[in-house]
Amino acid sequence: MLTPSEIQGMVERKYPVYLRSLVTGETMFPIRIRFGLPSTTDEFANLQKDVTTLATGNFGYTIEYETKNTRKYGTQNLPSQVRFDSEEQFIRALGKELEVEQFRANLAATMARLPQLKDWMASHIKWMVEFGHIWDDMLLVCEYFMANPRPGLYIRQLPIAVHTKFIQENSKVLSSLLSAILHDGTKEEGDAFEERFGLKPLEPMIRFRTLDPSLLGRLGVSHTEMGVSLGAFRRLPA
Repeated sequence: MLTPSEIQGMVERKYPVYLRSLVTGETMFPIRIRFGLPSTTDEFANLQKDVTTLATGNFGYTIEYETKNTRKYGTQNLPSQVRFDSEEQFIRALGKELEVEQFRANLAATMARLPQLKDWMASHIKWMVEFGHIWDDMLLVCEYFMANPRPGLYIRQLPIAVHTKFIQENSKVLSSLLSAILHDGTKEEGDAFEERFGLKPLEPMIRFRTLDPSLLGRLGVSHTEMGVSLGAFRRLPA
């Protein structure tokens, strides 16, 4: 017979399946976890202990019992499976109320603004949870590229209301999202984000040191050691 902690582990493994069902609209309740009848060959004290542990360790499930006749202990009412009858019972048992509330809100927003991401969400549940707190910003980036495919700007020039390093810091998930909605015109997955989605590539930085202080004024720089973009370096006077 499974212990309450083993049941907890099995239920937690069903959590991503539950979230996916919110996207797909599938029904998965009631959830039943069968673990077989406890062994009636055990000592009666051990058998009672196992049944009591299951009942007192209940973290939100319904226990179903079966009546079994045993040669050794006579008729016994023994647990056969646990059951979660509703979403509320399941979520409360896992303590995921706030996370599910956010997931539902992000799902509703996505379906209203970019419904073509439905299949992507169903297959990327982990990312939906991980990036749930910044999901609105993810949608803002996606909406911009939908309206402006291959904009030909530097990332820092994009007129999107997110912080300047947002796209770079989240480029992996954004690449996946944009690939799902921009079916044409994207480069291969192994390419840099800028190349895949029609942005100007980041210029390499050139670090240099001026050994002759008299050159500072002629070069128009103020420090003997500097780092500038390749383009800016090329524009320095010869």
